Amino acid sequence: MRESSGGSSPRLYFPERNPPPRGLQGITPSPSSRQTGRISEEIGRSYAQISLNWLLRQHGVTSPIIGARTLEQLEDNLGASGWELIAEQVNELSETSAL
Repeated sequence: MRESSGGSSPRLYFPERNPPPRGLQGITPSPSSRQTGRISEEIGRSYAQISLNWLLRQHGVTSPIIGARTLEQLEDNLGASGWELIAEQVNELSETSAL
């Protein structure tokens, strides 16, 4: 996977390759976070893009609120459209995120 050094490319985060952000040491990633990370590596999309793409495919969701605070975050979030997760990926994410 690529990591951006700036510009409009998404900054990808892979917990198995990078230490956790400050303040999150010792926190075990959830099954849905691990699943999102695996899919992120497979298809070269950021966590946010995968999460938003999955959310757009949920029944009853018409418009997710993205909450970007920077231009880089907005550009990354907009990258969630124009492509689709395959059905298997959607099902895997749905199963691991079920309440």
